[in-house]
Amino acid sequence: MTTDFKDRCAVVTGAGSGNGRAIASAFAAAGARVVCADRNLVAAEETVAAIRQAGGQAVSVEADIASAADCKRTVEQARQHYGAV
Repeated sequence: MTTDFKDRCAVVTGAGSGNGRAIASAFAAAGARVVCADRNLVAAEETVAAIRQAGGQAVSVEADIASAADCKRTVEQARQHYGAV
């Protein structure tokens, strides 16, 4: 990823593993503050720990994107932690 995402917030779904984890890590490496959303909170927290260990900023949210309420809560958490998405 070559774009500078400094001072931006990225919400990544499925961030607990696989492509989602890789995308979350790439956004963080590019300077984004990342909201790691996943149905598996433990896995999302592992991604957050790896991002923080690498010097990035991230928070985790337990969310199922099939749920409108979970999506809304995820955006609310992003705004609470980082001001905007």
